[in-house]
Amino acid sequence: MFTKKYTQPIVRYFILLIMLVSIETKAQLDSIGDLKVTLNGYLETYYLYDFANPGDHLRPAFYVSHHRHNEFNLNMGIMRFSAENKKVKTAFALMAGTYVNTNLALETGVLKNIYEANVSLKLHPKSELWLQMGIFNSHIGFESAIGADCFTLTRSIAADNSPYYESGARLNYKSKNKKWDWSFLVLNGWQRIQRLNNNTMPSLGTQITYTATTVTFNSSNYFGNEGTDAFSIWRYFHNFYLIKKIGAKNSLIVGLDAGLQNNSVKSSTIYWYTPQLVYRYSLSKKFDIAARVEHYFDKDAAITAPLKNAKFNMLGASINLDFKIINNVLFRIEFKQLNNSDPIFTNQTKLTRYNSSLASAFTVKF
Repeated sequence: MFTKKYTQPIVRYFILLIMLVSIETKAQLDSIGDLKVTLNGYLETYYLYDFANPGDHLRPAFYVSHHRHNEFNLNMGIMRFSAENKKVKTAFALMAGTYVNTNLALETGVLKNIYEANVSLKLHPKSELWLQMGIFNSHIGFESAIGADCFTLTRSIAADNSPYYESGARLNYKSKNKKWDWSFLVLNGWQRIQRLNNNTMPSLGTQITYTATTVTFNSSNYFGNEGTDAFSIWRYFHNFYLIKKIGAKNSLIVGLDAGLQNNSVKSSTIYWYTPQLVYRYSLSKKFDIAARVEHYFDKDAAITAPLKNAKFNMLGASINLDFKIINNVLFRIEFKQLNNSDPIFTNQTKLTRYNSSLASAFTVKF
């Protein structure tokens, strides 16, 4: 929920944005045509029980979504305003929830409550070449922060430990047959709205997506300095995934993330990787079932928090059932099991290799 400290500036900013868009739209009708204005939202509430029963009600630190234990809570709520025509697109969305508190903890003030804020300009009248600037969804991964758009109720370890959002500029081109999509990005950093102190180096990204009737192929890259100008920590990251529809009822996702990073302490290069497989089967018009298997390897803590005398070498599996109550309203339930090579989970003050959880959620799009 928004505190009183943040509510008033957010409301003023939102009202001002609507007024400015309305004035600008009215002034430019003759030159750029009518803007199509849309207002929509998303709400996801959840209850999750961690069988380790942590006293602080927190799931393991490598999770940012659905991370509160034994509570009925809000993972994410979004209100989104957008306007577009053939030459210009703009979007502004505010969000709140436990996901926001954790994943955007490093952002300051009202920035942590911004889900999206960007403007796109078409650069060529006869081709789909666009320049976008602002805050937008990450070009990495097949999982969104919006749970209803994902096969599974909770996010994978890979998704929770790679960017959900980015801030910068994106040059995007779509082919005439709509099958190919290319992007080049200049970013403020690895999931950052504000750049790190004493870091003046922009990060770079690329994305290539091929989409056909039954298959989607994606290759995304990231390169940037995660340190400072004087104490650089260079990171290279690649994300690959393939989404395949098999008949009318089956869908399969194969994903692989891999990263390299220079280790200034050991003067060497460290790495991490995470393959995963997700399968969904449609039981009927109302019911879907999905299963996920994932492996996250990060023994040198390039991405995950350092572990004393232990390595992060995690195997995870989950299975969930979805029930479509009505259009755009979904009830979900999921069981997840984690197994690390070294004991890192706390269970009644003892360390163990295993962690189990059971989650349920309601999602609504409007």
